[in-house]
Amino acid sequence: MIENPLLRNLNNLQKQAVMVQGANILVNAGPGTGKTRVLTARIAWLLEQGTDAHDLLAITFTNKAASEMAERMKVACPEGGVKITTFHSWAYDLLCKKRPLDRTPVVITEDEQKRLFREAAHSVGLKGDTRPLFQRLQFLKQFFPIDLQDEAEDLRLAWQHYQNSLAAHNLYDFDDLIISAIAILEEERGRDSNFRPYRHILIDEFQDVSPAQYRLCQLLAGPGCCIMAIGDPHQSIYGFRGSNPALMEKFMQDFSPCTRISLITAYRCGQNLLDAARVVLREKSAPRLISANTIPGSITFKQFKGPSQEATWIAKTIDRLSGGVSFESLNQGSATGQELRSLSDIAILFRINSLGEILAKELAKMGIPYQVSPKSHHSSDENLNKIWHILELLEGHHVDYHSIMLSKEERKIVLSLSGHKKQALRTLEPVNLLDTLSEAFGLHLESVEKAFLERAIASHRQGKPLSLALKTEQDYLDFHVEAVSLLSLHASKGLEFPIVFIAGCEQDIIPLKDCDPREERRLFYVGLTRASEQIFITCTSERQLWGERITVRPSQFIKEIDGFIEKEGKKPGVKRRKKVHQKKLF
Repeated sequence: MIENPLLRNLNNLQKQAVMVQGANILVNAGPGTGKTRVLTARIAWLLEQGTDAHDLLAITFTNKAASEMAERMKVACPEGGVKITTFHSWAYDLLCKKRPLDRTPVVITEDEQKRLFREAAHSVGLKGDTRPLFQRLQFLKQFFPIDLQDEAEDLRLAWQHYQNSLAAHNLYDFDDLIISAIAILEEERGRDSNFRPYRHILIDEFQDVSPAQYRLCQLLAGPGCCIMAIGDPHQSIYGFRGSNPALMEKFMQDFSPCTRISLITAYRCGQNLLDAARVVLREKSAPRLISANTIPGSITFKQFKGPSQEATWIAKTIDRLSGGVSFESLNQGSATGQELRSLSDIAILFRINSLGEILAKELAKMGIPYQVSPKSHHSSDENLNKIWHILELLEGHHVDYHSIMLSKEERKIVLSLSGHKKQALRTLEPVNLLDTLSEAFGLHLESVEKAFLERAIASHRQGKPLSLALKTEQDYLDFHVEAVSLLSLHASKGLEFPIVFIAGCEQDIIPLKDCDPREERRLFYVGLTRASEQIFITCTSERQLWGERITVRPSQFIKEIDGFIEKEGKKPGVKRRKKVHQKKLF
């Protein structure tokens, strides 16, 4: 019997998940066990079995993951038709279909959400820092219906004024997209109990769904619809956004009959890294993943007096690993001229944003190329917002709202453009358009800002609002460029690098003080499993935090994984070594 080529390079458990028929499927997929491979293979297999592409919906959480999945599907389904999207983008598309053309929703950026909420809070007499109230509101919007009954009067008043401000200009924040989509689907289900928009739904990173998104899944799954939910409860790290690993168990009950399959072969991390990460979890339910990587993976721990020494050591170690690319190496002639490791193979992770700023400054001082998201670097979204408003005005969309968001001089520049000039601007390549707008409006864009804005403009021209194209830290970065990636631990989930630095691994930072201790363990687990070959963990003895210089000590996690850390005298190799990958599907 000739084996189906779609299944040829899958292991037995992956094949079982792909070929389940007549039941919903819950796949527990630990780090590096091939969940994206399983999702794309199942889509291709369903198409081969005769399922129409338009009856399929694949949902994931980041634009990057959706793009990667779509690229893989181009091989299996060149004619297209399979909807691969994020929760928020799908909800936006639904609202666009259900609203009149002149009421297309305007999805605002998080920066503008905060500004509008601050104005709403001040309008009802609230003074001071409104961020805690805004964060509370964001959390409450992860549930459906929203329940403000037991909330403080201040929050209820601010919420009402905030929602009124949004409605006045047909604005939506990210969470309102999901809530509005639920309302539309409930209305559809009320009219037709057999309502079923898709025959098969595949949901990636299911451990991250909020209760509101879970409700959306229930409404999408009409009679005869099969759902594949794939995720890892041990990587559930978004409790502040309402996610709960218990929803995976709830799925087994609510979507019965349901087949559960657990993937245990890992193709990314070495066994040493997997075993260290499992120890940190302290959960008996966590299966021991078996690595297919012949490199065991090394863990190195270093402690420094202060943040400057820590940042300098990290930068110099990266310089050494990459064969000497810093100003110092080039000036002293110590560059090897032979690149041992690409800078794109290296990531620096941190728990709090201020650590990222210190590390970025040291890399810049040494001349080592790096990229960091404005979301984790305290940079303003001002340039992003301004470009967004200008582009919408050039297109003639929601002129009233976007006009008032620009200065008088900026509005004058836009209004002075003839229809012919606007059309000419709309046809420019994103890089040329940015250069033209920067010159006309006096914008000073850093190279990293230009890079992510170019990608966002390209996405915008395909019908996606800039606010959705640049929603997460990952959306701002291009992981193919020759640069070190600086990321928060949260933003690193779903990514992989041969070499990872975890900086600031100190008690009360990792794990972060006053946060859910179980989720902090899962977050460190995520960090440890981003690397395939080497992990460098660093901490300091003192640090400037929260306005004061304090003495700090190594994280409790360091002691817990001590048996997996290389001791002094045993140095990890820096040369590239062969890594075992699972064979390509497409």
